[in-house]
Amino acid sequence: MRIRVLIFDDDDAIRDLLKAVVKIKGYEIFDYRNPSECSISTNEKCNCGQSQCTDVIMTDIEMPIVNGIEFINDLSSKGCKVNNILIISGQVEPQTMDDVKNKNIRFIKKPFAIRDILSVLEEFEKKY
Repeated sequence: MRIRVLIFDDDDAIRDLLKAVVKIKGYEIFDYRNPSECSISTNEKCNCGQSQCTDVIMTDIEMPIVNGIEFINDLSSKGCKVNNILIISGQVEPQTMDDVKNKNIRFIKKPFAIRDILSVLEEFEKKY
């Protein structure tokens, strides 16, 4: 099974770096500047198990239009079953960290080390 990854970051350089790291793993990659550009965000109900669903979501928090936490909360309210979520962000409020911990979401602070990203991806791989 080829693992599918959605990457959301409004910073082109960060998004390109994340794509390069994910490509090393041989995953199928879909990337967007903002969650509002992706059909998984615009659907009224999640279609987990269908072609537009994914195995892993990697997202920044601070993005225009929709931030990463709002996006994850919206997916949860639509019944999304994706449980491999990694937030990569430099701006983190204490309440945000509480939300991340309560939802069992992985978090890496920017600036990040590539080995940290690979480590989380390897952890996610073990579930398949």
